[in-house]
Amino acid sequence: MSSRLWTHPISLISVSIAHGDQFSLFLNSTMQSRFPALTSLTFTDLGQGSCDCERTEPFRSIYEPIRAPPLGLFPVMSSLTLIRECFTPRIVSDLLGPGSHPWPQLEVLALRPRVADAENPYAALQDVVRWKRSQEEPLPSFKLSPNLFERQFWVENGVNVGLLENDDGFKGRVP
Repeated sequence: MSSRLWTHPISLISVSIAHGDQFSLFLNSTMQSRFPALTSLTFTDLGQGSCDCERTEPFRSIYEPIRAPPLGLFPVMSSLTLIRECFTPRIVSDLLGPGSHPWPQLEVLALRPRVADAENPYAALQDVVRWKRSQEEPLPSFKLSPNLFERQFWVENGVNVGLLENDDGFKGRVP
């Protein structure tokens, strides 16, 4: 009998009570691990109010831009969900904007920012769409919370957008 423990490959990870700077640290880590079967990753901050990370020092400076290609850790990941994460605009820009690494496997980016912070992620998404279109690069589909979903911009630019329901991509309660 072998002393090794055999487990199935992990295909979905949901990280709760996490801040956006921890997401960037995770992607930038120099760990040698890979998640070869991971297809879906959800980062969630369950805080109800706004987050001071983006508004006050020293917190604002703790975010490190994402430099590592996501494909290094997640070669087949097709779905990324960020629920109420601070630094969402920077994460979106780092992953899909100018200077980002190609990530053709990403099929769906789902976002539910804090209600008070909705304009910044919306502006970051607009910038990404414009940049990807100018480069003739494909865009993932977006699943967006109601405060981001009902915008004429998506229709005018032919972006595939769906409504992120309360429990899409997240196993907890999202008010």
